[in-house]
Amino acid sequence: MNAPSRRPPAPHPRGFRRSERGAVGRILLFVAAGLFALYLAGATAGYLFVRYVRKNENIGFVDVALLRWREVRRGMAAQQFAKAKVEWDAANYQIAFLSYNFGVNNDPDNIPGRLMAAQFLQAAGSNSMALTTLEDGLARAPDDPRLIERTFTLLNTTGREQRALELLARRPASAWSGPNGPALRTYELEATTNLGDVAAARKLLDQHPELLKLPRATPTVARVYWEAKERLRAINLLTAYVGTRPEGLEAYTQLVQWQLSAEMGDEAVATAGLALEKFPGEIAARVLRLEALGVRENLGPAWVAAVGAYFKDFGARPEAITQLAALAGRRGWVDLARALYELGALHQQNLSILGFCYGDALLRQGRFREVQAVLTQIESQAVEGSAPFLAQLRNRQVIAAAALGDAAAVRDSARRLASVLRSDPEGMEATRRNFQRSGLVAAAAELTGRPPAARPAVPANK
Repeated sequence: MNAPSRRPPAPHPRGFRRSERGAVGRILLFVAAGLFALYLAGATAGYLFVRYVRKNENIGFVDVALLRWREVRRGMAAQQFAKAKVEWDAANYQIAFLSYNFGVNNDPDNIPGRLMAAQFLQAAGSNSMALTTLEDGLARAPDDPRLIERTFTLLNTTGREQRALELLARRPASAWSGPNGPALRTYELEATTNLGDVAAARKLLDQHPELLKLPRATPTVARVYWEAKERLRAINLLTAYVGTRPEGLEAYTQLVQWQLSAEMGDEAVATAGLALEKFPGEIAARVLRLEALGVRENLGPAWVAAVGAYFKDFGARPEAITQLAALAGRRGWVDLARALYELGALHQQNLSILGFCYGDALLRQGRFREVQAVLTQIESQAVEGSAPFLAQLRNRQVIAAAALGDAAAVRDSARRLASVLRSDPEGMEATRRNFQRSGLVAAAAELTGRPPAARPAVPANK
């Protein structure tokens, strides 16, 4: 009789669970080890790429491994800012532009880098992009004095005073009572004065007499007095300021202009001498002295000798010729302007600027037909006119046509000028204000699209 077969005992449920958990644990361990290995390999590859391919020594392995993206981006930005400066110095402007752009995007809180980027954009002739860069930085760091100075200085020197006042109006009350308050008030006064609202500027100065004791505000305060016809007070105030030997040449230049306007020739020459002592190697300081000496001596022998010394020291450097030509145009020294125009032709310089200066000298002497002839010649010689060139040309054509009483030519040139300035609304507004102040109502109207106000009819003589 066969014995009954015996079944193997069923595994105990607890033992099965322990075995299952052990297998799962080993699988998870292998997966974790694999992921860690992949992570380590990725971090190492990323670090090696940044360190040896991008050649960036500012980023450490720990920054990459711990995914410190902000630190990584800052390190990349530092490299890009450094590269941008090298490319700028090497005149590789496109690469410099891209590097500055990447640098600002990677580290938007890097204020020195942002300021360098704005400076590059200004030098490249793009004030609008420079202001966008500065205003974005000011929104991130509204109390940074460097950003405040650069932003409002650029706004107030490029015809964007309305934008400056708009930004100032958005400032909280705490900003005006803080350490930046005097600077902000100075920029407000400057913008108001530039807009030609002398009454508002004078009222603002009366409301804030502390600006009278602020050295930085002195040139602006003096301008308010000058525009308000308190001219001796303006000259005395700026003379005292120049006596402190400021670092900028602008105050010396302004004082010389005022002194010459007030027929204070000796004082103007003395001020120009102070400027020359402060900035002995600068062409602009020498030109300022030539201006003061030329007006006082009426272009006499002493002035002729000074011009000879000027060319002896600076030779025929293009910038030396250009700055002297600008002086000749501003003062109406036709013979000098013509000689420099001819000299520029010998040295194959860009004759457009020298031609403009020659035309300005003729304009100052009332030789309007000759001005039109020079401008026509300049326009015919220009192969391709850039916007700045065309703006200068059309502006002068408007003035020359107005001087000759040619209303149709005034309107035509003003329309062409408006077309050039269409992409620069701030520049158009500044030009419109200049025309308005000069009495060129028809030209100003063409820059706004509004027709000039009709003049009352003059009754005929009986």
